[in-house]
Amino acid sequence: MRYIRQYYDTTLLLVLLWCILSEDFSLFTLGIGLLFSLITILILNLMFSNNDDVKNYRIPPRLFLWYIIVLFFHIVHSGLQVSKAVITGNCNPEVVTIRTSVHNHWYQCIIANSVTLTPGTVTIDKTDHYLQVLWLSPTTNDPKEQAKIIIGPFEKILMKGDYHK
Repeated sequence: MRYIRQYYDTTLLLVLLWCILSEDFSLFTLGIGLLFSLITILILNLMFSNNDDVKNYRIPPRLFLWYIIVLFFHIVHSGLQVSKAVITGNCNPEVVTIRTSVHNHWYQCIIANSVTLTPGTVTIDKTDHYLQVLWLSPTTNDPKEQAKIIIGPFEKILMKGDYHK
């Protein structure tokens, strides 16, 4: 029961995800979702109980939901921009190095993966606070502007949950 109180937000998100994927919000589906969520949390807690950094792998639910919305928007927006650039032949790929201000390594990995999910950019390497990104059609040579365009929205959200500010 201690796990439920400690991870109630995670449990609720997992149950919600289970119901969405099942396309059913009946009591039976909610119960099965709750059971599997508790089993998942119990197993993960047993696996990582000796790890003091487990709290660093948590994202507050409100930030997670907002992050997913922003990520989806940027995937669609970038997809349209990349389509236009490919059709017009306006592509000039370049590798850029971007510094992130997020200190939490888990959040840095989330940002790197989000960059790769966004059409027109691929994260090639992550070293400490630096990301090497292949950018299909760069619009500026200024490193700060590049960071603002590529990782700005993602970084802004995750900075709110960064424990090592």
